[in-house]
Amino acid sequence: MNKFFSHLYFTDPTLDVEDVLTSVGVSVAIGSHTVLWAYSLGAFGGDLEQLDATPLISKVKINKSGLEDREAWTVEYYHNDDDYAALAALKTAGTSQTITVTLPDGATFTNSGVVTGNYMTDVAVNSMLADKVTVDLSGEWAYTPGT
Repeated sequence: MNKFFSHLYFTDPTLDVEDVLTSVGVSVAIGSHTVLWAYSLGAFGGDLEQLDATPLISKVKINKSGLEDREAWTVEYYHNDDDYAALAALKTAGTSQTITVTLPDGATFTNSGVVTGNYMTDVAVNSMLADKVTVDLSGEWAYTPGT
């Protein structure tokens, strides 16, 4: 019975929970500034835009994948003078900056882009003050595996 149970519920090869990562220890740098109080990052890509390829004779809609559709990349962070001032300066500069997101195992996602927004988000009673920085990306994310 035990052998049957293991074949039903465990995969081959064996999965080890140590192989997956948590967000603990993720860092994000825009230009030379590391956003120390970051708590949320935008996606590292997007879905392909669906182009309508339906001919007149068809009775169902037919789509074909087009370009990757993504919005400006965002980083949300708790308000503090150091992060806010550094990101405001990058916005004012209006120049392309290198972006590096480092995962706990040393893997990185890199890209470049221009900081287009840096602002305080909604303020509510008994809550943390938070800001959001937006970046218009210049290309695709490059992934480098960690150790």
